[in-house]
Amino acid sequence: MEIIDYFEKMGAIQSQPEDNPAEYILQVIGAGATAKVDRDWADVWEQSDEGKAAIQETLAVKAEYASDANRQYDNLSPTGAYAVSWFTQYITVQRRIFQIYWRSPDYIKAKVLLNVVAGLFLGFTFYEQDTSSTVQGLQNKSRLPSINE
Repeated sequence: MEIIDYFEKMGAIQSQPEDNPAEYILQVIGAGATAKVDRDWADVWEQSDEGKAAIQETLAVKAEYASDANRQYDNLSPTGAYAVSWFTQYITVQRRIFQIYWRSPDYIKAKVLLNVVAGLFLGFTFYEQDTSSTVQGLQNKSRLPSINE
């Protein structure tokens, strides 16, 4: 792997064949559970040939897009804080949520069952109770009987 070869070339400990590459990288950069760091790997990267080449490539891409050939989009200015309207954002988010729900039928079944059971419970709680329509009648329905009654 390129990154393991890079670290080994820059003086890190040698990776063993049985090592997990992710754990090896965390250990080398000092982010692992038992890792100790002996150098600043950000500075090592900036001074390395690979780091300098990456910076040069980034500057070249930036210069390419800043050139006159790519100014065709300069006359476009945003009309608001976001690239699209709130309605477009809402529809996009709803579509994503529905896809998530569609892909997890167990979740949908649990929600339907919960709503059916809760509806039946609440419905039967007040089934065939006194149908007085006064405020006092409604308060009496929720009053618990006292010990003296």
